[in-house]
Amino acid sequence: MIIDPHTQPVTDLDLEFDFHGYFDSAYTGVANELMVKPNRLTITSEATFQGDLESYARTIVWYGRKANRFRHSDVRVELLRVLPASR
Repeated sequence: MIIDPHTQPVTDLDLEFDFHGYFDSAYTGVANELMVKPNRLTITSEATFQGDLESYARTIVWYGRKANRFRHSDVRVELLRVLPASR
């Protein structure tokens, strides 16, 4: 959820659990259970720093905290179809 100094422009993650929904609910103060829900997260970063810690600290840590820009906001969730196990 949080932008780091080594974030790539686009990141795809295949997950078995709905971590995005779980942490998004926790962030907004709503209790939610972690569910088994295979999904693919596509995170498109608003800012990339290629490891430049000074720029990252100024943009995200210093100013981003106050402006709520330290979290990824462009996150797409695609549910993955689970094929039944063959017998």
